[in-house]
Amino acid sequence: MTSAFELHGDKMEGSNTYMEKLIYSLKTHPRPQKRKEVAWMLGEKKEKVAVAALIESLDSDPDIFVRAAAAEALGKIGSRKAISILEHVSIHDMVPVRKRAEEALKAISETSMSRTD
Repeated sequence: MTSAFELHGDKMEGSNTYMEKLIYSLKTHPRPQKRKEVAWMLGEKKEKVAVAALIESLDSDPDIFVRAAAAEALGKIGSRKAISILEHVSIHDMVPVRKRAEEALKAISETSMSRTD
């Protein structure tokens, strides 16, 4: 697995934790493929602290595949905070992003239904 240092260098001021470094790379790495990999990693780890950064990527990253990966990651994390943006992109974005957003909404819905709290 790629380390955060490999993703975006080792000079991330104020970023001490591995998760902070991943989020920093998601927001700033110049290569879309690396931002996509970071989004995937955050989804696999189900990192709730990354939800805001993933929403931002889904909303504004110029790369379609980064946005699709962000949508997928949000679905894996299952945060209801992402529902509004996922609904929007499921209608208004390009096909790969729409499909991942629809899948994410379904996953969040299923997660919400299975909770007993």
